[in-house]
Amino acid sequence: MFLLCLWSEWSRAGHAQVAVASNFIPTMRALVKDFEANSTHTIGVSFGSSGKLYAQIIHGAPFDVFFSADQIKPLQLIANTKLTEGEGIIYATGRLVLWSASADLFSDKMPRAHSVETSTFNNSEYPKSTLQDNEQNIHDYQKRLKGFKFSRLAIANPRLAPYGQASVEVLDSLAITAQTRSSWIMAENISQTFQFVRSGNVDLGFIALSQLTLNPSGLNGSYWLLPEHLHGPILQMAVMLKRGAANPAAQAFLRFIQTEEARTIIREYGYSTSSSALK
Repeated sequence: MFLLCLWSEWSRAGHAQVAVASNFIPTMRALVKDFEANSTHTIGVSFGSSGKLYAQIIHGAPFDVFFSADQIKPLQLIANTKLTEGEGIIYATGRLVLWSASADLFSDKMPRAHSVETSTFNNSEYPKSTLQDNEQNIHDYQKRLKGFKFSRLAIANPRLAPYGQASVEVLDSLAITAQTRSSWIMAENISQTFQFVRSGNVDLGFIALSQLTLNPSGLNGSYWLLPEHLHGPILQMAVMLKRGAANPAAQAFLRFIQTEEARTIIREYGYSTSSSALK
């Protein structure tokens, strides 16, 4: 447990409202639960796509901290010194998965493509061998995707969701954007793409690795943990908003996010973390 004595302001009970990208919903709930168990402060959470939350903040929504699924929107807010305080932190790095309802598309015959099972995701610090296997077999995966007959491919809206932008970059890297575009089913956010695939209404969908770590049972099909070089890094940034700058609860919570205890929780939910400090 992190040491309460490090944050003397916790002796004064307060409340902070944070805006959080939808891909981070279960992880944030776990973080808030741990924080509140050791603090007099309380945290309220509003979830949505990063784009929609950004728009709400621009129009004066009463948030203290913004946890985006990318860097772009927090940096745009930081550029307007009237909206933020400080430079922000990278609190998590996301991983993208292509999940198929077909158990044969990414089968055990192809290295590192397995049925979705709990055991696969017990450790979010992925071994280098996993990435190397994916790299070595990328052309085989590409051929399978080009030959796979599907009618619907779920993608989070790239204009609103960073995971959606990364999904389009993957399709571009695999040279199958034009081939698949007519099959795209646009979701508002990464949570909705997960539901589309899980319901069986789509054949394929780009989702966050963290969503499989949290839903290991009752899932069908197969997946591909996408090599990171196929898309830009999904660096998720948090930034203190002006409204939260003088709020002890917001300050304490953002400090907590940078502790090893919080980073451990984040990694358990399918992300990687760094030790970047709040400025």
